Amino acid sequence: PVDRWEQGIKVVAGPYSSVSISDEGAGIGSSHLGRIFEPYYSTKPTGSGLGLATALSIVRNHHGYIAVDSEPGRGTTVRVALPALLVETFDEHVPADTVSLSRGYGRVLVLDDEEPIRTLAVKLLHAIGYDVDAVATGRAAIELYTRAREERRPFDVVLLDLTLPGEAGGREVLRQLQTIDPAVKAIVVSGYASDPVLANYRDYGFNAMIAKPFTLRELTVALDEVIASEHRPAL
Repeated sequence: PVDRWEQGIKVVAGPYSSVSISDEGAGIGSSHLGRIFEPYYSTKPTGSGLGLATALSIVRNHHGYIAVDSEPGRGTTVRVALPALLVETFDEHVPADTVSLSRGYGRVLVLDDEEPIRTLAVKLLHAIGYDVDAVATGRAAIELYTRAREERRPFDVVLLDLTLPGEAGGREVLRQLQTIDPAVKAIVVSGYASDPVLANYRDYGFNAMIAKPFTLRELTVALDEVIASEHRPAL
């Protein structure tokens, strides 16, 4: 029989929109199938083991599920299902309180290994008034943070990706930043919604958390938790 893996997710009855992707490759054996969504688990010498783990976390955050059917020698089919929204009419009026945002003032350093995430964060932060720099590695973040302090242009807050393939992640980067600046303010960012660091971020030295994928409002709320309100006049 074909193995099926849904990561123990209870599929709630209702309409779903789904997409299936199939290949005719070697397939996945049962000994590996149950672990393919584990962070850092990979059968490839150069694999990071983070792709499927990130995909699963994002789909779960949207109340969907991923199912994988595979059999050695017969290829693999991956099905992603997300709850469908059935709307007969659409109200174009958006209440003012859903779009009002605080205008940000200050400097923000973004650390994320994914270029699309860095680009999105920079655009969103610029849109609400911040001066932003973004880097892809922990080493670059530490060097830039140090240089900014030496030039008397310090960052007011840093956004640190929790997991960085091939190097120390956000927790270790924060520890090193704290040796440079014990008062550093940091927000942890991650696509792993179940990671204990997100649930208990203050225990790990962070001031706030954001789960990927995030919106402009979520980003603003997190920054509001970290940066003093007197520096953030309302729009």
